[in-house]
Amino acid sequence: MADEDVPRAESVEDLLTMGTFTVVSEGISYRNEGAGYYEDMYLYNLRLPSGERVAAWINLENVQNQGDIYSGAAILPVGQVVWADLEENASFMDQITAGYPLDRTDFYVDMTGNAAKYSEEYRTENYTLWVQGITLLICFPLFHGLGSHFGVFPAFFPSRRKEREEQF
Repeated sequence: MADEDVPRAESVEDLLTMGTFTVVSEGISYRNEGAGYYEDMYLYNLRLPSGERVAAWINLENVQNQGDIYSGAAILPVGQVVWADLEENASFMDQITAGYPLDRTDFYVDMTGNAAKYSEEYRTENYTLWVQGITLLICFPLFHGLGSHFGVFPAFFPSRRKEREEQF
C-alpha cells in the first residue's frame, strides 16, 4: 500500500520520471472505465489526474479509500512502469479502449508489487505434486503389505515360510 512518502503521479510525464509512485483516483472510476486481459493480467483503463489514460495492473486489495467509496479519493497501490507493446494484442486493445482510448500503449503500470500475484492454488501446486508422490511411495507399499498379510492381495514377494507350507 502507498503511504504518505510515496510520490503522487499526476501525468504520464510523472510516471516516466518517477521510479515508484502512486495515483489518486476519484472513487472507483478506475474500475469502471474499461479493462481487458493482457497476458493473463487484468489491466484497467486508468485516468490520471491530468486526464491522460494508461493501462494499469492494480492489486485491488491494497487500494485505500478515503471517504465515500464511490466519490471519495482512492489511493492506488505503489506502481512502476513496465515497458510492453500493448498494441500487439488486438483483442486486448478492443476490450480496454471500448470506452476511452489510451494515450500511451508502449507501457503499462504495474501496481501489484514487485512479486507477481498468484492464486493460492498456483503457489502450492508444485508442493502438492511432491507431497502426493511421496505419499504414494510410502502408503502404497505399506497398505499392500498389510493387505497381502491378511490375504486380501497377493504378495509381491512370497515369504519362504508360505512357499514351504504350500509344498507340504
